[in-house]
Amino acid sequence: MDLSKLLSLDTINLSCDAESMKQAFCCIARQACETNGSLDRSGIIAALVDRERLGSTGIGGGIALPHARLPGLTQEKAIILRLDKAVDFDAHDDQPVDIVCALLVPEDACQDHKKCLAKLARVLRDPKVSKRVREAASKEAVHTALQAGIAHQANGGASGNGEALNLRAATANVAA
Repeated sequence: MDLSKLLSLDTINLSCDAESMKQAFCCIARQACETNGSLDRSGIIAALVDRERLGSTGIGGGIALPHARLPGLTQEKAIILRLDKAVDFDAHDDQPVDIVCALLVPEDACQDHKKCLAKLARVLRDPKVSKRVREAASKEAVHTALQAGIAHQANGGASGNGEALNLRAATANVAA
C-alpha cells in the first residue's frame, strides 16, 4: 500500500471542532462520506468505535490513528483531522490528541493495512512532521508536510534505536 496515494486534499480537515473522541469519529465519517457518497456515516462511526474498544489508537505525542474495515469501500482512504481542541483518546502517554489520521480500508482488505498504519505512525511521530501539520495554514501545507515525511521514511528516515523501540511499543496496539 503506497502511503502517498492515500492522501488527498479533499480528505484533510484543518478545523474539526470535536470535543470528544466520538465527535472526532463523526468528523471522520462526514469527511469520508463527502468524498465517497456510497459510504454509510453511522456505519463508519460504529466501526471506529468498535475498533477503539479493542484498545486505544492514540499513539502518543498528541496523535491518534483510528482505523476500520468498511463494507462498500473499494480502496483505502486516509482522513486527516486537525482538532481545534485536543481531546482524550486514552493514549499511552496520557496526552490529549489534536492530530487524527484515520485509515479506512475495504472490508476484505488484507493485512497490508497494518504495515500502512505502522508507516503512518512513523511519519506522524516525526516531530518535524507533526509540528508542520500543527502549524500549517492550508490543506496544501499539510499535504506537503505528510508527503515529505513519507519520502523521508521511504529513504530510511533518521530513527535511532530508542525511538524505534518506543514507536513499536506505541503502535503495537494500534495494529490490532
